[in-house]
Amino acid sequence: MGQSSAQQYKEGSSALFYRVLVLIIIAIFFALFGTKVFNLLESVATVNNEKSVAEFKQSINAIRSKWLTEKREFVELSLSDTPDLKAKGILRFFVNQQGYPLGLNKEQLNCKALWINMQSQPWQKVHKVKVELNSQGEPTSCRYYGIEREMFSYDSSSGKVNLVN
Repeated sequence: MGQSSAQQYKEGSSALFYRVLVLIIIAIFFALFGTKVFNLLESVATVNNEKSVAEFKQSINAIRSKWLTEKREFVELSLSDTPDLKAKGILRFFVNQQGYPLGLNKEQLNCKALWINMQSQPWQKVHKVKVELNSQGEPTSCRYYGIEREMFSYDSSSGKVNLVN
């Protein structure tokens, strides 16, 4: 009628073995799935950064090409709503003698204003902006940093935008 203690121990240990085996399989599945998700999120962030740099370059080129036709100290670009391209205002960028944008103010290079006003993606954030000075102490270039590392740099004297890998 009753089972011996050796038989109960044998049945209990095999049930424990199967439970541990299932937990190990689940842990392996989550580890593989987790690395795939992590790699996907990392590639999305990389593509997003590359898109931001491309958009920044496109804005620099649009400002300079408009400057080449007018040769004024500022260039006006119209803002538009993306879905239907209706004009919703005008932005005035001040440029240097070579036609590369300095920002929304006349005085000197304004890296934060350039970033904010050259991006159509309000969710793309730069966590740090570093302004670099030339030997005379004048701002000449901007370095834009994401969460973990530098994303790209902009040299206002040459108009170069360099993606940092």
